[in-house]
Amino acid sequence: MIGEAGLTTALHERGYVLSERDPDYVVLGETRAYSTEAITRAIRLIDAGARFIATNPDPTGPSPAGLQPATGAVAALISKATGVKPYFVGKPNPLMMREALRAIDAHSETTVMIGDRMDTDIVAGMEAGLQTILVLTGITTAEEAERFPFLPSRSSTRSPTSSTASVTSRGQPAGRQPAGASSGRPPQITSAHRHRTGSPRPEPRTPPKRPRYHLLHHHEPSGSSPPQ
Repeated sequence: MIGEAGLTTALHERGYVLSERDPDYVVLGETRAYSTEAITRAIRLIDAGARFIATNPDPTGPSPAGLQPATGAVAALISKATGVKPYFVGKPNPLMMREALRAIDAHSETTVMIGDRMDTDIVAGMEAGLQTILVLTGITTAEEAERFPFLPSRSSTRSPTSSTASVTSRGQPAGRQPAGASSGRPPQITSAHRHRTGSPRPEPRTPPKRPRYHLLHHHEPSGSSPPQ
């Protein structure tokens, strides 16, 4: 496993065993400290037969200093070296959206997806039948959003956790339907991102016996937070 405490905790809660030998899977997640040693070990384990899973395909993420490599970029490096492509379990995979809705006991008609990337967050919400809000303080800019063949339902110029966020409804040009706009019902802001704002997480379900995972890297830089 390459990632930080959030991913390690999630695997433990689901009953997975982190193993140092002969893992069934190599799991790649988000971290601010990708280690060359950990990546090399992942390549060797996958080349030896371990299955490859990654959390999300985002190639970059924001930081105070500018863009930094994210899971998708490291996954591409490992895939190039091994010839094995990962299965991305996170957005825009519909599996994640269905599991998130079930975890918070919500329905797609009354749920909003909030995110800062058109190519993962907004398309994930759209394909899951949710209304969507694009936050313009992250990766995708307003100008870049216009280049996509789909639109978010709304856009916001501030963080979705801010009580003063400015939310703008988008128009509906011919042939372009705002993501999730098929429902006429106004949604509650109980999005798949709600756990980022501190809402209580549901109690984990008791899992069946699971395969073992290899703990490749577990380094948390000082002051960092668990990956989302």
